[in-house]
Amino acid sequence: MNFKSYTAKIDGKTIDINAKELEILKYLLDHAGIALSRAQILDHVWKESEDIPYDRVIDVYIKELRKKLGLDCITTIRNVGYKLEKA
Repeated sequence: MNFKSYTAKIDGKTIDINAKELEILKYLLDHAGIALSRAQILDHVWKESEDIPYDRVIDVYIKELRKKLGLDCITTIRNVGYKLEKA
């Protein structure tokens, strides 16, 4: 698999994120304050033309995003999915 890498700056710190992480982050930002299910995130990020992975792959991507961003703004909503807290 070939993942394209992107860089972003958070509080002056440069971080590297891959294309899927970027898509997940953008989707969460577009729906800030709204709890999104893993299925919603999968459907948006992987689209219909790609093989959609098992829904728990979202957990792995969220874990990596949290670690890379160094922010505690992505909240786990038990039995639902995730929500990006509004600033």
